[in-house]
Amino acid sequence: MDAPRGSRGSGARLDDGAYRRVLESTPGPLYVWRLSDGQVLFFTPALAELLRLREGDGPDNVSDFEIDTAERAAFLDELRAGGSAAHHRMRFRQAGGETFTGELSGRLVEVEGEDCAVCTLMDLTAQLQREAELKQAREILEDAIEALDDGFVLYDSSDRLIICNSRYKSFHGDSADLLVPGAHWPDVTRIRAERGFFTDAEGRLEEWLAGQIAQRGIAKREEFASKDGRWFEYSHRQTRQGGFVSVWDEITARKMMEHALRRSEEYFRSMVEGHPLPVWMVDIETSEILYESPAAAEMFGREWPSTVTLRSTEHFADPQVRAQLIARLRETGSLQDVEVELRRMDGSSFWASLNDRLISYGGRDVSVVGFVDLTARREAEAEAARQRDLMHQGEKLSALGELLAGVAHELNNPLSVLVGHALMLKETATDPATAKRADVIGSAANRCARIVRTFLAMAREESGEMLPVDVNALVMRALDFASYSLKTSGIDVVLELDEGLPEITGNADQLVQVFTNLLVNAEHALNEVDRPRRLEIVTRPVSNRRQVAVTFRDNGTGVPEAVRSRIFEPLYTTKRPGSGTGLGLALSHRIVTAHGGSIELEDAPGPGATFTVRLICDTAPGDGQVPGDAGERSREPALRVLVIDDEPDVGMLIGESLELEGHIVEVTASARRALELIEETAFDVVISDIRMPDMDGPAFYRALEAGGPERVAGLAFVTGDTLNSRVGDFLARTGCPYLEKPFVPADVRDLIVQVMRRRQPA
Repeated sequence: MDAPRGSRGSGARLDDGAYRRVLESTPGPLYVWRLSDGQVLFFTPALAELLRLREGDGPDNVSDFEIDTAERAAFLDELRAGGSAAHHRMRFRQAGGETFTGELSGRLVEVEGEDCAVCTLMDLTAQLQREAELKQAREILEDAIEALDDGFVLYDSSDRLIICNSRYKSFHGDSADLLVPGAHWPDVTRIRAERGFFTDAEGRLEEWLAGQIAQRGIAKREEFASKDGRWFEYSHRQTRQGGFVSVWDEITARKMMEHALRRSEEYFRSMVEGHPLPVWMVDIETSEILYESPAAAEMFGREWPSTVTLRSTEHFADPQVRAQLIARLRETGSLQDVEVELRRMDGSSFWASLNDRLISYGGRDVSVVGFVDLTARREAEAEAARQRDLMHQGEKLSALGELLAGVAHELNNPLSVLVGHALMLKETATDPATAKRADVIGSAANRCARIVRTFLAMAREESGEMLPVDVNALVMRALDFASYSLKTSGIDVVLELDEGLPEITGNADQLVQVFTNLLVNAEHALNEVDRPRRLEIVTRPVSNRRQVAVTFRDNGTGVPEAVRSRIFEPLYTTKRPGSGTGLGLALSHRIVTAHGGSIELEDAPGPGATFTVRLICDTAPGDGQVPGDAGERSREPALRVLVIDDEPDVGMLIGESLELEGHIVEVTASARRALELIEETAFDVVISDIRMPDMDGPAFYRALEAGGPERVAGLAFVTGDTLNSRVGDFLARTGCPYLEKPFVPADVRDLIVQVMRRRQPA
């Protein structure tokens, strides 16, 4: 079998097994069958899943799932005639007997001298359902148009009638015979004008018709009287496809009312002036306030009535907003509950709810505006929102604390065992290869342990042990962790690391975690866009501020403006469900803040997102010794040690690490058994777990103390539950040395030193 096109390298080929693995990994349903007898020679898991076969089963013959229909015969004829066939719709049968429609494409190949077909199958169930839904939606739309109280007509880009409802035809009874699908709008308009429907066209038909055609694509709303004395209002608007739609309404009653209102203007004026609702009447062409009620004058802070010409735009914080509202008003005729920012005479601003109506008054278009001052309501809503946010944040932080405590509790013991035994194996191995493997295992497990410790430190809002660190080196460590994933995602990483960057004082593991989180976030965002994908990492000193800045800039999807203020909230994520936890940026923010620095989402031009971490420079010298590193260590003389832990692996780890130091160790899983052993044997040091089933650490302490305070002088504890306030209070009250899980053998040895120092007389 030849290698597929595009194989990389000169003469690169895949063996048959590799090709089979590639085919089996194909995400779509694919199968190969022999034309002579229909036997299925190969199929992908996706086909078995589509046919709902049990795991391990497969189709033996195409007749098991291809229904013998005329469509199948046509597919085979085309396949045999041309060597390939594409996009044939056929019926198929699933394992349970259910049938579905699919689209089949195939190509004729020769396998071991026999004609075979390689076929791909696509399930059309969802597509057919969408087609049915589209048909139903069209019918619903037609029914909805027919049910409108207004007259409705739609023409296409060629000015051909597509649809109109019965209401529209009733408005145009003189020309109902013309209103059929396909009718040409200019012809219909001309005939209707000739029949006298449009009074404005009388005596000047050609001029009037030319004006109508010239305004065809212009959005407008107009009123006119027909020859029978009825008044109509219609809106005209172009569609995105180049056609236009018109909506008609008979406004005879409204026009009669307007005439009546004009005749009783004084009555109207006295009624409005006595109303507490602020009201304007505004000429929308000039923005001149034609009328202002006393309540409106009071709201804007001036005397009533005014003796000067007033303009509505002067009272909008942004005059463009008023222009936009006028444009909307021309289109719709009214505005409801629009919130706008207004300005008083003294320059102060406030928010109000605006209701607007377009009328014809005195021969011109006038806006009748009513206002409701929202100042008190907004203050109440803002306070309620602030209280909700505070409660929400408290709940999230509480959940985060519980999550971290749970992670520590579940991982502490196994991580302690893994780290400890890896280091002990490294120390005791005589084979260099074994020692190297142990070192690799220990390093990886120790990193996991440091991450758990970082979680615990963040839950307590601590920054951990602080030492001088090289920020560039930390960036490279983070890139080492993420390099494979970035490379496989096709992301070009561009580094601009300032070689003269000063050191900072910080916790290396925690800062590496921050940089890793930012790399992972950038990768997720870049995976959502087409190539090229670019990630820039820049480090630089910030002049005159004694800071180091680390910037991560990508050309991914960016962060929407609406959520920028929430991205550092715990448990908040913009990723798809299952792709993010909402912890990465929240934990990063907490780490950087604990270091006295800042992390910000910058307002940078162009696509993508730009995060900048700023850390305070500190040239204070450190000893360079990382906890858990091997080094010169003073040995205690041989001691008799009792270890109590209900986890056998943890107890064994502590015992073996101390035995390597020459100590005599006895291990038990029960605190009650430990009390018996203490009565029988004098132990120099007793190391006990705190959380145990039969008798926990505090109960064991009290039982031991009952025999005299000197008996607890050599007592120490190991625990993975320091986030528990009860455990923390107990350790603080007793002053007993303790070791926090996960730990390494060197930590156990240091614990012995602490206990023996505590036993020495002051």
